[in-house]
Amino acid sequence: MARKKRILLFEEFESIRNILVKTLEKKDAETIIVSSFNDAKKQLNGTGFSMAIIDFDNKNHQSLELIKYMRETSSYIFTPIILLITGNKEQFTDRLSGYNIACYLTKPFDMALFNSVTDRFK
Repeated sequence: MARKKRILLFEEFESIRNILVKTLEKKDAETIIVSSFNDAKKQLNGTGFSMAIIDFDNKNHQSLELIKYMRETSSYIFTPIILLITGNKEQFTDRLSGYNIACYLTKPFDMALFNSVTDRFK
């Protein structure tokens, strides 16, 4: 039996979060929802995650802090991070080039694309 994917989800907007959770549940993934950097740190206690999905544009501007924390913690150096962004991808790729972001998805995005991206990471 395949190991169930554990996915850390940091998405501020409830409507988007609900859509993503429902989509991931259909893939038999366990989604751990966090609402702040401190909440994420509690979940990132050395426990394995298949990937993290992080909305970069949140009101508390804690996404970069979370990304830095994950990349500085040995357990999460290689955990794929899918970054949900708004605007021009190039402004993010230049700014975040040192953080090994696996994929940038510009909102609003097509759910078929989201499924394709999340299927790539085990």
